[in-house]
Amino acid sequence: MTMVAIQENKKFPIIVGDLLTSSSENDKKLELPLFDKYYQIESKGKLYPFKLTSKIYVINNHMAVTIAGDYNKNKKFVEDISNVFKNIEPCKDELKRFEENYLIDLDEEKEAYSIVWYDNNSQQVVFQYYGKCWISKEFEKLGKINAVGSGADGYFEKINRFGENNLFSVDSINNAILNQLLINTLLMGEERFSLATLENSWGAGFEVICFDEEEKVFFKLDSIIYALWLGSYDNNRCLKDLKPISAVEYKYEKEFLTICCPIKTIPEKKIIVPIDMKSDSIDLSKFESQWSKSFHSKNIFNNFLIYSELKNKYYYVGLFSTDNDIILGFSSDNKFYFALSKKVETYIENKLEEIE
Repeated sequence: MTMVAIQENKKFPIIVGDLLTSSSENDKKLELPLFDKYYQIESKGKLYPFKLTSKIYVINNHMAVTIAGDYNKNKKFVEDISNVFKNIEPCKDELKRFEENYLIDLDEEKEAYSIVWYDNNSQQVVFQYYGKCWISKEFEKLGKINAVGSGADGYFEKINRFGENNLFSVDSINNAILNQLLINTLLMGEERFSLATLENSWGAGFEVICFDEEEKVFFKLDSIIYALWLGSYDNNRCLKDLKPISAVEYKYEKEFLTICCPIKTIPEKKIIVPIDMKSDSIDLSKFESQWSKSFHSKNIFNNFLIYSELKNKYYYVGLFSTDNDIILGFSSDNKFYFALSKKVETYIENKLEEIE
């Protein structure tokens, strides 16, 4: 099961995909990045978390693809399109030839692919979709979004609940990226606090592909830190006991996505292997040890879950922090530390006042 979404902004398209694949067999204890221990999660469709796999791929500078559906067919699709387009420029004729030769076995009720490519002739980004499972929705700031998988409706619902007034106008690639990462932070917060995404067989992390309109290239976002915070809001309208309960660092080491979770009881680094590569063929000793000692950032995507003592309910507040407003990192003796400015506390309190 899956959540893949594509923002069809012609200048600043964004592609996002979750990492969770599920199985009807509960024969593997998969520890998920945001959790300190193994949870036996059974989804509403009687599926269990099975493994973490990339569902969005950059094939070459001018082409990116997404996959959803049967794992083995997804694997073959990525292998086929990589072999065909690794060293050639995408164009209408080549795409047509690929469809005729490689997509003849597509089950449109169960599989869904997309090919997003830059056409040198028209100098436009082209969006092509395969399968009947895609659904679309228009947003004022984000524009048209096509999504597929068990998480599609939940993804749209989260954007609506967060409110487009809390997003940036998509007038630059920077703002397009900020919007997506704030949405990812809220989705990950909901997963960590309520298991909502996992119960619908999607989530467990997100990758993002962007298109650089100036350089005309697709690329995956690298070196991202998400932080999940817990706190309370008392009857005097003051924040209390605010602290991070989870932090996740996403980095790429060549084609491998690494996820570092330093706040866990036993810090670890997960390595996500591309679907067309065998895990047992990889020498894991070449990667950094359990967690990155360099884990430190001033640019953090935060999700605050705040319990209101007055309303007796929880609220989410999303915030992208820069400069020295929020700092996470390790000291020289490898102890995790964090710092939170009064400016951030005031921002959260003001947001809660607006909500309540």
